Amino acid sequence: MLNRKCVLTGNAELLRILLRNLIDNAVRYVPDGGRVRLGLAREDGRVVLTVADNGPGVAVAERDMLGHRFHRFGDRTVEGVGLGLSIVRRIAELHGAELVFGEGLEGRGLGVRVSFPPGE
Repeated sequence: MLNRKCVLTGNAELLRILLRNLIDNAVRYVPDGGRVRLGLAREDGRVVLTVADNGPGVAVAERDMLGHRFHRFGDRTVEGVGLGLSIVRRIAELHGAELVFGEGLEGRGLGVRVSFPPGE
């Protein structure tokens, strides 16, 4: 029997904020009828969290700016000030995690991958 248990050691409140911000950001930008997929897995001893959607996404050339304070992309009618992903970036850093922005679902949208270092 495989042990598929994912155990992550860290600041529970900060990790809750990280997850909330990722989900909120994905849901905010996905149009009606769109999809958001959450994933949690173990890879080489690391806990990997993924959030992907099939919304409008962010151009590849602009992804390097994701997570910088007050930078917003896409539909400016969507509520927000551009801090959510910068908070995610900082929380990931505090936990020694790698944060990667990529393609979302079905060749559209945005995918976010947070890979935490191996636990004890």
